[in-house]
Amino acid sequence: TYHSRHARRTLARAECIAANIDMPGEMLDVGCNNGITSAFMLDRGKATHITGIELHASTVDEPLRTSPSFTMLEGNVATLELAQSYDYVVDGAVHHHILNLFGLSAAISTLQKLATHSRKNLFFETGQLGEGGRWGWHAPMRRLFRTDEEHFFYLVRSIEHLISGFEVIGDFWIHGIRR
Repeated sequence: TYHSRHARRTLARAECIAANIDMPGEMLDVGCNNGITSAFMLDRGKATHITGIELHASTVDEPLRTSPSFTMLEGNVATLELAQSYDYVVDGAVHHHILNLFGLSAAISTLQKLATHSRKNLFFETGQLGEGGRWGWHAPMRRLFRTDEEHFFYLVRSIEHLISGFEVIGDFWIHGIRR
C-alpha cells in the first residue's frame, strides 16, 4: 500500500539524515506526518528534543505526541511563526504542497525561514516532478520548472545567502523514480 511504501522510504530517509548528524541537538521536523523521522531520531539519540509541525496533530502517533521529548505545532509551516532556532531542521517534502497552495513566493519564503531557523543543518527533500502528473500539485510545479534538477538548483539558489554549502546525501525510490 501507499502508506507502507511511504513508511519504508521515510525510515530510509531518516537513517540517511541520522548518518549525517554528528552531535545530538534540537530538531524541527516539518511535515512530520505520523512521526517516523522524529521517533527514529529520538530513539537513536540524534536529537535531544524535537518540535514537529503537521497540519493535524491527530496524524502524529500518540506515543510520540505525549513524549516529553516532543513538542507538537499544529498548522501550516508557511503561516506558523517559529519562536526559536534548531540545530537541525528536516523539511519532509512539504515544499511542493506549499507551492501548490500558496505559490512559489510563499514556498521560497518558507524554505528561507527554515534555513534561517537552522543553526547547523537543513535537510530537505525534492524531486517530485519526475513522478509524473497524477498528483494535483504537479501542474503548478510544471508551469515553473521543467526538471527536478532545475527545481533543486532554484531552491538552493534561493537560500544560498543563508547557508555555507550543500550536499546531496541520498536519493530514494518513490512512485517509480529516485528522488
